Amino acid sequence: MALPQCCMPFLRPLGVPRPLVFYQFVRLSSSVGQPPDSTFLSPLNTPNPIPPAESYSVCRTNPGNLPVYQTKKRGGNLQETKIKKIKGNIGALCSQLQEALGVDSNDVRINPLTNGIVIKGWKKLQVTKFLEDRRF
Repeated sequence: MALPQCCMPFLRPLGVPRPLVFYQFVRLSSSVGQPPDSTFLSPLNTPNPIPPAESYSVCRTNPGNLPVYQTKKRGGNLQETKIKKIKGNIGALCSQLQEALGVDSNDVRINPLTNGIVIKGWKKLQVTKFLEDRRF
């Protein structure tokens, strides 16, 4: 005796879930009534709050690094430092960088297309120290 065929063949019974998925579900469901553990929150998941004195923020990259990059142009003769992922008042950050690095206003410019800052020369170490001092 043959079983009748289903009129909807895409509806078929699901297989047994993999053990890893099951253990994750059990682990998460057992901690529902408990307060969150401080070790569960990683620094990558917590957003960087904007300091009250600053009207801008610099978001970190996925690995947790500051988005400060060094590039070469024109065959290596033009060396630039770029800052990306800036939110808020970019002009305030640009003016504070000029004062902190002691560079001319022509050497620091804002790229309006990418909302980033471009600084002439290798300034990555100074810029990262400047941003880390402001807790970004």
